[in-house]
Amino acid sequence: MAARHRILLAICIAWIVLFSWLPPIAQPQWYHDFSDHGSLLGLPHFFNVSSNLAFVLVAVWGLWQLSGGRSLLQYTREYRLWCSFFIAILLVGIGSSYYHLSPGNDGLVWDRLPIALAFALLLVISLEERVDSRLSTPALLLLLPFAVYSVVYWWWTEHTGSGDLRPYLFLQLLTLSLLPTLYLLYPGRYKRRRDMLLTIALYFLAISCEWLDHFIHEITQVISGHTLKHLLIALAVARLVRMLRTGHLHHP
Repeated sequence: MAARHRILLAICIAWIVLFSWLPPIAQPQWYHDFSDHGSLLGLPHFFNVSSNLAFVLVAVWGLWQLSGGRSLLQYTREYRLWCSFFIAILLVGIGSSYYHLSPGNDGLVWDRLPIALAFALLLVISLEERVDSRLSTPALLLLLPFAVYSVVYWWWTEHTGSGDLRPYLFLQLLTLSLLPTLYLLYPGRYKRRRDMLLTIALYFLAISCEWLDHFIHEITQVISGHTLKHLLIALAVARLVRMLRTGHLHHP
């Protein structure tokens, strides 16, 4: 087995061992207490709700970019995977808007489900393009059901009094650790390394803004950290659209 394959395997095993050892992680209820309590145009939590429009717009842009011969990938298996990814992002915009109208665990399901699917699809796409195209089908059959399971399991355990976020967090952390590894160690068919690494960096910046939600709102008096999180993640996805538009074959 090549050294880079062993690194991927070691990362997977490390996360599996860690999350098997960790106790159940319940959803903290303070998570729903966002700093954006303002209403505008009849919408409660206006900026947290309306900022999800950015997901819808970038998803539509991505789907448009894939159509009409504007992408190298048209009608390939990778093309179908990317279409599915942007549909998941579109659903993130819808689900997150619904959740932020009245934040709570039941609404959060519809936010997290498409997020989990988007993570799974992005990992499948990267394995297909960077490692071996034959991996995409088994990875898809494994990761998509797991993505759905991770959210449904969390929701069910919350309702039975023993909430457990471990599978959902495992999927995100596994993806976020494997993606830079794939793009740094594997050449791939397309010149996309910088765009993907910048996308990952923007995602981590977005998560930092989420944790600083109230602090950022106190400083700006208008925009909260969670609203910035939405905008930064949409910008990260826009970077992926740019990657599809400008990325070209290493060997034309």
